[in-house]
Amino acid sequence: MKVSRKSYATSIDGENVKKKLFTIWSDPKFYTEKGQAVFGDIFPGLNKNDFPQPKAVDLITEVLRTSSSGDDLILDSFAGSGTTAHAVLNLNKQDGGNRKFILIEMEDYAETITAERVKRVVNGYGDVEGTGGAFDFYELGRPLFTGDNNEYLNEEVSTEKIREYVWYSETRTAYELADSKNDTPYFLGKLDGTAYYFIYEKNELTTLDYDSLATIKNKSDQYIIYADNCLLPKEFMMKHNIVFKKFRATFPASDMELKSYQYKVIKDLEKYLDYVQQYKKTDVAFNKFWEDKIGPFNPLTGNGMQPYKNTIPNAAHVCIKVPTAGGKTFIACNALSTIFNAYSSDFPKAVVWLVPWVICLIRRLQI
Repeated sequence: MKVSRKSYATSIDGENVKKKLFTIWSDPKFYTEKGQAVFGDIFPGLNKNDFPQPKAVDLITEVLRTSSSGDDLILDSFAGSGTTAHAVLNLNKQDGGNRKFILIEMEDYAETITAERVKRVVNGYGDVEGTGGAFDFYELGRPLFTGDNNEYLNEEVSTEKIREYVWYSETRTAYELADSKNDTPYFLGKLDGTAYYFIYEKNELTTLDYDSLATIKNKSDQYIIYADNCLLPKEFMMKHNIVFKKFRATFPASDMELKSYQYKVIKDLEKYLDYVQQYKKTDVAFNKFWEDKIGPFNPLTGNGMQPYKNTIPNAAHVCIKVPTAGGKTFIACNALSTIFNAYSSDFPKAVVWLVPWVICLIRRLQI
């Protein structure tokens, strides 16, 4: 088989090509054994099993020599033993360059091997003279989200860091501490006619309602407000250009999403409430809804839905039936906004929820 190579006198940016790149690099100094030997010289107390098969410094040096300029920034997202930094420092010493490097390593040896190797290369090791230079070592802070799918807010993170994240995710600009002297402390800032608010308290659920809204003093074209729950009617929010966003998840996301049959129940309820608005009476609306949905009731065959039973005069009697362990409480929680939104914001509304013990109450509030 014949291997062909096309060479260019200059690169696409007009610079002279430093050296032709060959398809196969077969020089023994590029072999992994050389990388292992150098690693052993830097860490004489370790053996090859402590960090198997580190790349040869000469190999990475040659890659950088043929592909980088003296002031380039070299990124290695999988730093391993730190060979890339070693190669950058060696090459800078050889040609007087000012290349810089960023190494990223997520394993637990990042400080004891990766950073330690760079330190020894800078200062010298064994009989090898140091390259000189300096570097900074940083550790990531606590993760903002936890859980298998990053579905939980990590409340060990400082509130200010969370505020920074929310602001940047919304605006893609650096966060500066907002002056909330004349506004609620939940005020994040204002940008391009939009005011941002993050209603958050550690270990406490927050709600966007008329009371919390009354604390907002900033006049803006639009409001984006984060909280755990929202009790404002959709019509009111649309009228006043308010966008609600839920930030914190305290239960797995799979538990907080309506399943297909649960979603159908909510949609049926929404349609039924439309019938209530149209016919003004719960019994007439109930009968008409089911007649249109599955046909009129036939007492001989049992087909269709039995007529509304006015067991308690003037009291609504509508039951949602789902399978055992089908998420009745979750459906009920999601039904609240559907019911409230079906009526005018001026219409009196109240919820009475009876629970057998406090754990149930906490979960209902979190939903």
